Amino acid sequence: LDIHEQPRLTASPDDRLRKNMIVTIEPGIYLTGCGGIRLENDILVTSRGHENLCSLPTSLDRVILR
Repeated sequence: LDIHEQPRLTASPDDRLRKNMIVTIEPGIYLTGCGGIRLENDILVTSRGHENLCSLPTSLDRVILR
């Protein structure tokens, strides 16, 4: 296993999500002189859509360290 593996999702019409694939959504924010954070959400593709496998908070007031 590697940190990032194939398949990679792009705008190509050949890229398809299939049932039981797990993908990550990795939004991040970086502030000059302050630092940054990247949240990684593991998503399971299901026959009905998707299931978020992570239970971490996603609202800014819950993730910003004070």
